[in-house]
Amino acid sequence: MPDKNYTGVKWIKESSKWQATVMQNSVKYNCGLHETQHEAVKSRDKTILQKGLNVRLQLLKPVKK
Repeated sequence: MPDKNYTGVKWIKESSKWQATVMQNSVKYNCGLHETQHEAVKSRDKTILQKGLNVRLQLLKPVKK
């Protein structure tokens, strides 16, 4: 099913969707359910950027200030 294994992204059989989550300092952020694996990874990366988390991005590039 997956194109590639991404951290924090998994297939949810019951809903037939991709779930994205990210954790930092024992806090889990739910990034939602998505139709495609790519959308889930992007959502996870966006959450990392929006919350300023110190977690590696997988698809998006950080914006230089």
